[in-house]
This record gives sequence, structure tokens and C-alpha cells, in this order.
Amino acid sequence: MAAETIDGVPITVTVDNFREAQRIALALQHLVARDVREPATILTATGERVEVAPFLIAALQQMTALLARGDDVAIVPVHKDVSLVEAAALLDVSLPALIQSLETGAVLSTGTGNERRIGLHDLVAYKEQRSADNKRDLATALAVVQEAGTYD
Repeated sequence: MAAETIDGVPITVTVDNFREAQRIALALQHLVARDVREPATILTATGERVEVAPFLIAALQQMTALLARGDDVAIVPVHKDVSLVEAAALLDVSLPALIQSLETGAVLSTGTGNERRIGLHDLVAYKEQRSADNKRDLATALAVVQEAGTYD
């Protein structure tokens, strides 16, 4: 994806840091799973203690989980607008499929032609709704097949 990140560079885990990313991701996963509502404390190499709010622990857990899988991570402000090409990549759909969604009003956009932009917040909301719809449709189809007795 070519979206502009906060500092313009994605975060990349190196081969040397891969195991460390996995270890930290697991530790953060345990913190998030315990649903801790109090700040965590990070001890720096100089001995300084830094409190980290629970919502930041969850964000760090998500980021390190991706890095531990070997994925690069780009931090993009949610209020960011993205191009149609970037939006199609985020949705994992073709550009014509995205344009069809724009034309039906399923995805909101501003501008016209090459200047057309989609708010990342709107895009994420659409993606979450599409995912929920797909899960619901799959559950319905499975129930129909089970009721018909054709699925064991």
C-alpha cells in the first residue's frame, strides 16, 4: 500500500529482531487478554519507568502481532483520506469493484475523477460492516444447509 504514513516509512521487522517481536507480541497478548484496565509500566534501558495506558498496550499488541508474523506495519492517521487505488488495496478488491461500491453509495467519497478520495475512517467502517454482513450470510447459509440435512 502506498498510503502516506506518519513518518513516511513503514515499520519493518528484521530477521535479527523477528524472535524478539514474537516474544513481545505474546507478552502483550497476555496483558490484553487479562483485560487490565490500569496502566502497564515499561522499564527503559536507563532504568526509567514509563506508564503506558491500556489502550496503547492494545495498539502495541496489534502492531507487534503483525510484526511477529513478518508483516510490515504502517501507521496512518484515521482521519486520512486515501486514493481509490489505496482503498482498493486496503479492501483487497479490484479497482472496478471499488468503483461499483462508490457508484451504489456503499462507500462514501469526495472529489471526482483522479481527485476522488475516500476517508480512511469511512473505509474502515465499510470494511467492518462488509465483514459482519459476510459472517451473517455465511451463518445463514450454513443454517439452511444443516436444516436441509445436507451438511454433517
